[in-house]
Amino acid sequence: MCFLIHQSINSLVINLNSNRLVRLPRCVGRLPNLTSLSASHNNITYIPSELGNSSSLKILRLCSNKIRMLPERLGDLVHLEELSIDFNNIAKLPTTFWKLRSLKSLRIEGRLNGWMNRWVDGWVDRQINTLVDSLMDRQTN
Repeated sequence: MCFLIHQSINSLVINLNSNRLVRLPRCVGRLPNLTSLSASHNNITYIPSELGNSSSLKILRLCSNKIRMLPERLGDLVHLEELSIDFNNIAKLPTTFWKLRSLKSLRIEGRLNGWMNRWVDGWVDRQINTLVDSLMDRQTN
């Protein structure tokens, strides 16, 4: 098993890429300064709901696994800025996904069903509208 952990005073970065993991440990939700978690290119099928306790998490990369569903607690990651879930078997996003107000980057390539495509299109439209509104506000001020 190969992994990389980088810790500074206020941040913890964990890279578990390419380790043949089948699930993330529940204890990952008890790491108070976890800011980045990458567990791509594994065989992960299960994401523990405890991940929602990682209130400092800004980057979550879970590409190329076998994940079918994400926990509802994902919406509790209010500081999450980047979510990469490309090439999994996810059929739908959690109903709490709308709470991810800090999300700036969503990577979700691969197997998308029609519902997911419509949801992503709507999310992109909202992001563009927010950007346009922000630019218009700057011009009027």
